[in-house]
Amino acid sequence: MKPTEIEKQIKKKCEKEIDQVVSEFIWAIEKLNSKYGGDTFMSIKPRKERGMNCLEKHDLKYILRRTLQEAFVDDMLRVKTKELMDKLELL
Repeated sequence: MKPTEIEKQIKKKCEKEIDQVVSEFIWAIEKLNSKYGGDTFMSIKPRKERGMNCLEKHDLKYILRRTLQEAFVDDMLRVKTKELMDKLELL
């Protein structure tokens, strides 16, 4: 594999890791909903003067996934690439 292909594969792995975190969070929300009731309407308001409404869980999942990928994928890729390179040097 070319280095760019290796990076692509590591990036996919990072994205899957983020997907798992988001899925576990959504599952926890669904568990709360099934135990205590409530509606699927969710409101995300980072500031009092502005807000964004998210009407479905799949919307929340998309927002969380995108936000976490923007925040973490580059750093995850850097760390995982370094870990792989360190392992290869041991061989």
